[in-house]
This record gives sequence, structure tokens and C-alpha cells, in this order.
Amino acid sequence: MKYAPPCIQTRPGRGRSDAAKESRFVSGYRRGDGVGPRERRPKRLDLAWHSLETNEVGRHELARRSECVGTELMLALNLGTRGTLEALDLLECTNIRAGSALAEQRAANGSPDPFNVRMWCLGNEMDGPWQLGHRSAEDYGKIASQVAKAMRQMDPGARARRLRQLCRGVADGRGSVGTPGPRAHLRGRRLHLLPRLPPGA
Repeated sequence: MKYAPPCIQTRPGRGRSDAAKESRFVSGYRRGDGVGPRERRPKRLDLAWHSLETNEVGRHELARRSECVGTELMLALNLGTRGTLEALDLLECTNIRAGSALAEQRAANGSPDPFNVRMWCLGNEMDGPWQLGHRSAEDYGKIASQVAKAMRQMDPGARARRLRQLCRGVADGRGSVGTPGPRAHLRGRRLHLLPRLPPGA
């Protein structure tokens, strides 16, 4: 990876090469599963891919790898089966320096300095019918906007660090996040639209 490193590494993503598999995994992810001693981490059923997730690679491992190869860490938020509170907890344990319960938990797990994550995926492809907690594009726009606002309220340094929040959806021509309705809820966010390919493409 040192010879041709990616510019961004994403978690949760299971370390798979297939980006589609990574994108579906986040909607069933639990924030606390990827921390602590590896041998004590829970093994979970991955309902997106009908397999077993061992949680061997978590935030701390990915942050160390990102630092080693000189990439930026991007974290994806579960807006399928979780929501605003889970997003705030993840932000607290990654970006708040010290003093709070989750910042101290991060330090106890071996990372006293915050990860200072600037790039966040506000869910992933939530308007895709394959997702756990599937939402219409309109409903996704609303919850993504709510979560983004709450995160900026918690992290006082977010604006200085140019916190970037990505909204990822499927541009299928039938009410995707790229259409005017959902866009009204996503002003100030970056949109990443994936084209819906025809069957057999």
C-alpha cells in the first residue's frame, strides 16, 4: 500500500475489495463492536451479505494503518438501523480530545489523541431498496440533514477543520437524493450519486 496508497480509507468496510459490499455493510453496523481486545470483540451476523463479521479490523486499526500509509480516514454512519445518537457517540469517541466518557474510552483503548476525522458518510445508498432500514430519498434527506446539524453542534472544531459530510445515494430517476425535494434538506452537503445500471449491465 505504501507504493500506491489510496487517498481515503473507509470504515466500516470490512476490508473487502468490492465497494458495493462495503456500502451495504454499514446499515447493520454497531459502533462499539470494533473496539477493545480483538479476541473479545463480538462476531455478528452480517444481514447484508449473509455472512459472519468478526470485527477484527476496527477504528483504531484503520486509523493506525491510515497514518502509516499517509491516507485520510473517512467513517460511515449507520443511518439504516441507528441514527443521530449513534452518530454523535461515534463523533465523540473519534474527535473529542478528552474529558468525556467516550473520549476517555478511546484513550483507554490505546489512542489518547483524537483521530480528527474530517470526512463522514451520512449513511450509504439509503435510498437503495437493498439496504437495511431502506428509506425513501425524501426521508433520507431529512435524517441526513438532522444528523449533520447535530454533529456540527457537538464538535466545536468542525468548521475550522472543514468537516465534510457526504450524502451517498442512487440516482435512478425515481426520486433519488439528487432530485429537488431531497436536495432541499441537504443544502451544504456533498452529494455522491451512483447510477442505477440496467439489468445485465
